[in-house]
Amino acid sequence: MTRLAAATRRLAVAAIALCAPAWAASQTPSPSPAPGEIKSERPPVIAPSTRPGPIAVPRPSAIGLDSADAGRWKGARASKTAAGQADVRLSDGASLHLRPGDVVGPDTVERIEAGRIVLARRDPQSGAAGPKLATVVVSFDESGLGHTRVYWLQDSKAIAPPTVK
Repeated sequence: MTRLAAATRRLAVAAIALCAPAWAASQTPSPSPAPGEIKSERPPVIAPSTRPGPIAVPRPSAIGLDSADAGRWKGARASKTAAGQADVRLSDGASLHLRPGDVVGPDTVERIEAGRIVLARRDPQSGAAGPKLATVVVSFDESGLGHTRVYWLQDSKAIAPPTVK
């Protein structure tokens, strides 16, 4: 067995010695291209359209959407918002002059800033003294249109898991 193993080893070494120069010759690097040979391609030039007409521009869907439970604040418009007071027209036509502490339905005005009103939503049955259920933020853009987001502190639709016995 040792004689066969030694013969196999010699055969393998001879094969490597004969094939190595041919392999090394195929691995020589080709010369790099001369600077004049480099080509770059550009996409075709498309002339801008000067035709008048409406232009549709996509926008992210989450920006400017009101929460489903915005209530009376959905579509509100502000004629003036300043630190501590705001003049707002609700979508039902009611005009309000708001200050912190004012109550509008289940919502109590917590804070008024330039372009934003922050309200606390409470349980309608408990009134203004009840526990805070959500924070309602009405942000107004440059034109005065309001966008309402409601941030709930608890999930009223959550289902309690069954009790383990």
